[in-house]
This record gives sequence, C-alpha cells and structure tokens, in this order.
Amino acid sequence: MIFLDQLEESIKSSQQQNEMLLQQVMREALEPKEMEVANDFV
Repeated sequence: MIFLDQLEESIKSSQQQNEMLLQQVMREALEPKEMEVANDFV
C-alpha cells in the first residue's frame, strides 16, 4: 500500500509540474512579439 501512496504522490507532483510548464509556455507564446525582437539586439 505504501508503494501505491508514493506512486500517487509522484503522479500529483508531475501533474503540478506539467501545469506550471504549460502556463509558462502559454505565457511566452502569447507575449507581445516586440519583446522578442528587442531581445535579439541584446
């Protein structure tokens, strides 16, 4: 039973990490393109 509890906890942790990663990707994909162009000159 301990193994199943650890597996469940690992799955929940992975889901949280995936959600954070998705939010970051969406944020970067939707940010204005002017910032991307400005960063190319740095």
